Amino acid sequence: MSQTTNETMYTQLSIYNVLDRLSGGSWKLSNEQKKELQKIKNEKKPRTNIAQEIHSSEILVFNLINDKIDSLEEQIKDLKNQNETLQNEKEEVVKKNEEMQKDINRYIYMDELMDDLEKEHNAKILAEEKEYHAKEIRSRCDKNEKKIKMLQNLINQLRGPHSHSKEFK
Repeated sequence: MSQTTNETMYTQLSIYNVLDRLSGGSWKLSNEQKKELQKIKNEKKPRTNIAQEIHSSEILVFNLINDKIDSLEEQIKDLKNQNETLQNEKEEVVKKNEEMQKDINRYIYMDELMDDLEKEHNAKILAEEKEYHAKEIRSRCDKNEKKIKMLQNLINQLRGPHSHSKEFK
């Protein structure tokens, strides 16, 4: 086989394509893996032992995949920890919110009580003022009635000696 045929055959191997795709993406290769991959890419000569190369490539891919799996498992673990932390924070926020709502309700109730007490106090003051005015008016009425009686008595006394006269009638 010619050199070009071997190169074409090598680049058509699925393991080569997988490695080629994995090396440019989010995969983080160790320096040793990068050297091994570069060695495989740089060697474009006819292969004498393709089974050995395929096995080496499969081991490299297996190690890459294991590293990626470990990385993903670590990310999953971190995300679970973050979720747990967020859940705890959420529960704390919900508890604080409930406590704040209770406090608000208590303040609203106290405010309503204060309003009711203030209304009662104002009503009591108004009633006392009305009662005072009523007593004052009664007192003035009583005084006026006494004056009326006194004046009527005075009129009757003045009429008494002159009651027979037509002019006083």
